Amino acid sequence: MAVLSNGFTPLVCVTLVILAIAALAILVYLIPEIIKYYKVNKLNKSRIRDKRFASELLSLYFKNNVVKNPYLLRSDKDARPDADLVVVCEGGIVVISVEDRPGFYETPKKGIWTLSNYGEVKRIPNLFERGMFYVSACANIARRNGISCPIFNLVLLSDDTADYDKGTGDGVITNDILVACIRSIKRKAKITTEEVAKLVELLQQNDTYCRKLFVGKSYDDGFIDKSEPTPEIEDTADIELPEENFENGSDKAASESEDGTDTKEN
Repeated sequence: MAVLSNGFTPLVCVTLVILAIAALAILVYLIPEIIKYYKVNKLNKSRIRDKRFASELLSLYFKNNVVKNPYLLRSDKDARPDADLVVVCEGGIVVISVEDRPGFYETPKKGIWTLSNYGEVKRIPNLFERGMFYVSACANIARRNGISCPIFNLVLLSDDTADYDKGTGDGVITNDILVACIRSIKRKAKITTEEVAKLVELLQQNDTYCRKLFVGKSYDDGFIDKSEPTPEIEDTADIELPEENFENGSDKAASESEDGTDTKEN
């Protein structure tokens, strides 16, 4: 077998080139994951536990598919100020309302909620009912553009000490399962990556339009245009959470890349 001037045979040279390319590919994949893992841990150690925490955490995993504080127009006559977070993935649209106060929550689907903290009991608005407006807005945006997808209405209790009545809290989540919950929804793919990108673009356009028209004006919560049909909301009890251990929404391996360009997960 011929030997090159460097002392290696052609087969050895080809093998070394292949190994170098493979090592480079591994580095290209691992470096963003390592950076993400570092940022997630840094975020977990911070004292921020309001909707900024959820927004930053989800953005690390789902990149541009997280729409933050969008104004949503449900019809030509009905718009309201920003929803907290909307995540679009192959599994559908996820509307997330964030409550950041500590304490124990009674969270029925209908009616007033109560928050108990150190013996003090407060009546607070029902975030499921508030979220229904944004669910309707997202459903109308998707329907008018020929996209059919599931829509989830979730409430995040972002304070680490917050707890809730598990018997009535279907659809309530906490920081430790936030990312796992969205991943579970994404795995049940219903729409394509192209439709995900289109929905994100439509939500952003809707936000820009609403801000030009309505920012600075007062809103009457009783003024709701009933002309659009009420969308069907996905049953959050069907969300299957993985068995791995999660810490504030990040699995320790941090191995799954979530962005607007990845492929469907089956």
